[in-house]
Amino acid sequence: MRGSRERSGIFRFWGSIGLQGLAVVASVFWVVFRSGAGLFESLPDEMVAADNWPSVPATYEGATYRWGNPFGYIVYQILDTPGQSAFVLQQVTVIIFALVITAWFLVKQLGLSNGLSGIRLIILGPLGAVLVVWLGIYDGYSLLLWSLFLIAFFYANRLLLFTVSAFVGFQHFDQAVFAIILFCVTTYVLGFIKKGQTATFIGLLALSGAFIGKIIQGLILMHAGTNVGTGSFFRIFGHATNATYGQIEIYNALIWLPALIWSAFAGLWLLVLYIFLKGNLRRSWLLAIALAGVFAISARTGDKTRVFAMITFISLVVLIVYFMKNVAKPSDKKIVELMVWVSLPVVIFADVVLPFGWRGSLLEENFVFLPGWFGLSPPP
Repeated sequence: MRGSRERSGIFRFWGSIGLQGLAVVASVFWVVFRSGAGLFESLPDEMVAADNWPSVPATYEGATYRWGNPFGYIVYQILDTPGQSAFVLQQVTVIIFALVITAWFLVKQLGLSNGLSGIRLIILGPLGAVLVVWLGIYDGYSLLLWSLFLIAFFYANRLLLFTVSAFVGFQHFDQAVFAIILFCVTTYVLGFIKKGQTATFIGLLALSGAFIGKIIQGLILMHAGTNVGTGSFFRIFGHATNATYGQIEIYNALIWLPALIWSAFAGLWLLVLYIFLKGNLRRSWLLAIALAGVFAISARTGDKTRVFAMITFISLVVLIVYFMKNVAKPSDKKIVELMVWVSLPVVIFADVVLPFGWRGSLLEENFVFLPGWFGLSPPP
């Protein structure tokens, strides 16, 4: 009789885990159906970079900033499997690896059931929509490196953290700076730091690694005679002196402001509100300021939602862990996950909402009247 009960308990356990795993797979298919997977519109330029990095062909007339995000191009050249399909498949494979590593981190922090629930929250949030809408862009490698950054942080391995940070800086220095600063603020406010560590030390170590990575990349590109400019991020501050460009970006942000705010977290706004309202944080204002700063910087770029999702990725993982461990009751977890299943993420690019799967231009039609609210007219 006892053996029968034990076998029954084992079957229930593995059955529950199996359902959790199936729910993760279902979340991926739901994101693809809901958001509508698509190839990166500048994929031909990506292929030019992939075939020629670190050099730029003399006949190439496109923007060279993407030469500053080179990991995918280097791996593409090493694998020596030419063709656009192979390049996109490589990026998709890397995204899967990044999500698996992130899921492992969450499981180590939260246990199997809550960990798998946590990875579903990430997949069903804005990041999942961003990844499937821009298949073929270099974000997959950035995501992979950030997932390894979490592992280095988890094991409190200083050498590994510095090394991964150097790779991150080599891949996308601009995003790395803001992501590391936000991560340090998040871990400090939430108390998500192991004994013997401080958020300041982690930040300085990671930023030092990122700077080293950027310097190495710069030397390689300099030797190849390639100029990528000031970077896709820091370039936006230079545009502040360009009245027309500045007016356009401010106009784009304001015209979509309600949708832009929603696009930051979509259904995960509920999780964020739970943390701020029920998390008993002493310095919640500091985290709010940091998130608002990243939001403002992202809004100033063309790829507004995508940039915010990439910068906040590692901080969002920490927020999910904190929510699961310190804030949520079982019913709260179910409510938040239900929210991300039924809530539609919005991806805003420049002055348009990207057409998503079955939604089409619904939000564009509903928000087109917003300029009248602010008394704005289109920039000249």
